[in-house]
Amino acid sequence: MADNYFKPVTWQGAATKFCDLAGQVGAVKSSQSCKDRAQSIKNNFRIVKKIRELSGVGWDAQTCTVIASGPVWEAYLATNCKANHWKTHGFPLYNKCEELWVGTIATGGGALMHQTGS
Repeated sequence: MADNYFKPVTWQGAATKFCDLAGQVGAVKSSQSCKDRAQSIKNNFRIVKKIRELSGVGWDAQTCTVIASGPVWEAYLATNCKANHWKTHGFPLYNKCEELWVGTIATGGGALMHQTGS
């Protein structure tokens, strides 16, 4: 599969389905806009997933929000300013994203480092 694991025809199909929906909100969807939106959601999922993995962080499953004390947030936001949004907002798509992407997102965890001889 290409294009974020989906072929171009899949993105076109998604755009067509959105156009067929009664009561569509916003601009007419294109295959590129569907692909871009999916990438944005995936990026948000990565951020929230990383926050949830931190020590001292909880998760409210009902509101889909991160629960953390001020010092935990301050420490994390000092080096990850893009995460600030999630301090006050929920991510209701988290479980769906987890089903879709866990195990398929590159994290760098298996990367090998070249070491010079001593």
